Amino acid sequence: SPGPNTILCAAHGTIHGFKSTLKLIFGQGVGFFLVGMAIALSMDIIENYSVVMFTLKYVGAAYILYLSVKIAKSPVTKSEQTNEDLLGFKTGATMQLVNPKSFVYFTLLISIYSTRVGEGVSIKIMIICISTVIGVASVLFWAYFGSKIKKLLSDQNKAKKMNIILGILLALVVVNILFQ
Repeated sequence: SPGPNTILCAAHGTIHGFKSTLKLIFGQGVGFFLVGMAIALSMDIIENYSVVMFTLKYVGAAYILYLSVKIAKSPVTKSEQTNEDLLGFKTGATMQLVNPKSFVYFTLLISIYSTRVGEGVSIKIMIICISTVIGVASVLFWAYFGSKIKKLLSDQNKAKKMNIILGILLALVVVNILFQ
């Protein structure tokens, strides 16, 4: 499903191009993997303390909403862009650490589905690695798609509208997170 990672990569690809989005994607991949490992290593704590998931849900939603506003307000031409506008590795990794969808995804994956394959740390690591590869492939596609949209949106008004639409879509992910 289009979540914060895919929408952010599509928007960033549209604004900055595919190559400039690679650091963001790499950060997302590393952060996604680390979240998966943290979940796998702390399943007992997560299952016993629902307040952690509750808090993460709202902190993550606030961060994703912040990113949606940043996308909606992004400049539409290269002459207006600065290196400060680029989202890099740190943003990609940080987003995973506050992304409630990542935590819920890995909690379900590790607690329910990995047990169907087998027990043990090696099974969990294998599943986390496969999920990370699939997730990175997905956001690579969305960033590439976003970079191709950029060529279609050479008109500043159309480009600004696209930024607003992508920002709104990301904000709708927050609504989905909060009411799920």
